[in-house]
Amino acid sequence: MHLGYSRAMLPVMMHEALIEERRRLGLDKHDEVWDGVIHMVPSASRIHQRVQLKLAGALTPIVRRRGLDMFLDFDLMDPVKGEKDFRQPDITIVDPAHTTERATQRNAHVAIEILSPYDESRHKIAFYARQQVQEIWLLDVRLGTIEVYAGATPVLARDGVVRADALGLELQIDGEQLVIRDGAEEHRVDLRDIPL
Repeated sequence: MHLGYSRAMLPVMMHEALIEERRRLGLDKHDEVWDGVIHMVPSASRIHQRVQLKLAGALTPIVRRRGLDMFLDFDLMDPVKGEKDFRQPDITIVDPAHTTERATQRNAHVAIEILSPYDESRHKIAFYARQQVQEIWLLDVRLGTIEVYAGATPVLARDGVVRADALGLELQIDGEQLVIRDGAEEHRVDLRDIPL
């Protein structure tokens, strides 16, 4: 078993007072609600957070050039079910018109999940596709892999390069780096557990 994640999620009944206490203390900032069921997600590991920040830094100029917004750990919510159905991607890239103060509501360009052992990222793909997220990226730092989904359909790599059409990018793993190509411009994200 890895710290923070169990091999199997077990349903547990929680008293409303405990849920309110978690909110009051700010312990719920990573919680997600899946069709009315609270999923308590632990804080990300050090390497997860470092890679998340490095990736956000590399994507910032790309996102700005396209007139989009980027959020870290910002809820992506079903606009019909609202607070009863939302997930929290590690990084969301979205047109500002599709955000509220509280969440992204459908139509995000990209939802990025950095995989942790035994996490639920893969189970979020169907939800993201239903919310009309154009692309989902799954980055596995441990294995040094990047997967891209157009909705729920995997995008196949060609010669080790994955086309990420939502932003017009090419993605490739080169050793311990994620290479992001935006036309002639190249950004490299170090996937090792080293300071920024």
